[in-house]
Amino acid sequence: MKTLILIAVALFAGSILSFSGVIDPLHDFASSAGVANHTVYLWKVDLTGDGRKEVLLDTKLTPQEETEQEEETKYHANSNVHAFTVYIAKPGGSGYVKSTGVAEDGIFGPALPEIDLTQCYVGPIKQLNRFGLVTVQEDNPRRGTPVDRIYAYTIDGDHLIQTKLAEFNPEKDNAIYNEYLSDARRTKVQLQEVTP
Repeated sequence: MKTLILIAVALFAGSILSFSGVIDPLHDFASSAGVANHTVYLWKVDLTGDGRKEVLLDTKLTPQEETEQEEETKYHANSNVHAFTVYIAKPGGSGYVKSTGVAEDGIFGPALPEIDLTQCYVGPIKQLNRFGLVTVQEDNPRRGTPVDRIYAYTIDGDHLIQTKLAEFNPEKDNAIYNEYLSDARRTKVQLQEVTP
C-alpha cells in the first residue's frame, strides 16, 4: 500500500513539474541541450490558432559538424529539415511548457517533430478539424520507388500528436500535398539565429 501511495505521489509531482512552466525557452534549451555559446535557430509560430506563439528551437551545426553530417548522410541529407524542441505557450501568457514528446498511433515517445521548412503549412487542418502544422518527410532510396509521407502535428496538453495524412509516390500528383504544401499554400518560414 505504501508503495502505491509513493508511486501516486511521484506521478503527481512529475505532472506538476511538467506543467510548472518555463519563462525563458532559449535559456532552458541552452542549459538542457548543453549548447551555450552555440548558435540556435529560433522560430516563433502559433501552432494552435489561439493567438499565442509557441517557440521552436534547434541547434545550428558548426561548419565542421555540417561537413561530418554531410559525409555520414550524403545520400539522404536535407538541410531544410529541423528536429525542433517545442515550447508550448501556456494560457494567459504565463510562460511555456516544454513538450514532453510526440504521440503517434497512440504510442508516446520523447521524439522531436521533424519539419521541412521549405515544405510546411501552419493553419487549419480540415482532415483533423484542428489547427496545426503539416509537413512532408521524404524517403529517397538508391533503388526503388521514392515515398513521401505527409504528417500533421497538433498540440495536446504538454505534447504533440503526429498524424499521417498521406503516403504517396512524389513523382505523382497528390491531393493532400496540393491542399497544404503547394507553392501557393506553404507557410513562409523565417528562422532567427540567436546565441544564448
